[in-house]
Amino acid sequence: MASVCFVVDTLTSFEIKNYMILGNAAFRLGYDTYMLLSDTLSLSKNIVSGRCYKMTSEITTGEGLEAGQVRELNSMEFCWVLSFGRRENFLDVIQMHWIASKSTTYINSPQSLMFLNNKYVVPLLCETYPATYASSDFEFLWEAYTAASISKWVVKPPAGSLGRDVFILQKGDINARSILQTMTDHAKTKYCLLQEYVPGILNGEKRVIMVGEEIICWYIPIAIENANIEYLH
Repeated sequence: MASVCFVVDTLTSFEIKNYMILGNAAFRLGYDTYMLLSDTLSLSKNIVSGRCYKMTSEITTGEGLEAGQVRELNSMEFCWVLSFGRRENFLDVIQMHWIASKSTTYINSPQSLMFLNNKYVVPLLCETYPATYASSDFEFLWEAYTAASISKWVVKPPAGSLGRDVFILQKGDINARSILQTMTDHAKTKYCLLQEYVPGILNGEKRVIMVGEEIICWYIPIAIENANIEYLH
């Protein structure tokens, strides 16, 4: 029986997110389905392994699972990365996935995760895109904020998710300087995005899933209480 491993960030309490939807779908299709914790990845003689849970039934909201097994990613037919774990370990995790991908089929390749899974690359893929500035230099972002004739901005981290540390700034906002200084960590050690606000976002957005160059489905993310996201497929 074919096996598929979903790399996730937690097994403590499941929510209705992609890892639950995709994991349950794979289980129903008859795959040996595993949920592997990203922060447990390790390497020995070019073999990548991690602690995981093998599904014996569909998982439900709020359920906690124990990652008791150690399995080699190289032994899986398929691997689907849904989490990188802690941000400070990102490069280590990507490099381990790249090694494992030499003997395992990755649904989302480590190369695409490295270079395409970020907010910087979107202007290259879209014909129209709001004005965007990125830097760890507060003065650079402050000059862009004060010089441009844009009345409303969004300030956010380039690799954040679920709406964490996202701020809306009006032109002339008295807190703008402090927010930009804080987001760049004062000492120029953190990158920050300053982006023109798009009013249409209040109506929601559509996200598409592509395999190769073919769109296979789309979904609408909807914000719910406490900044969680519910995905409607």
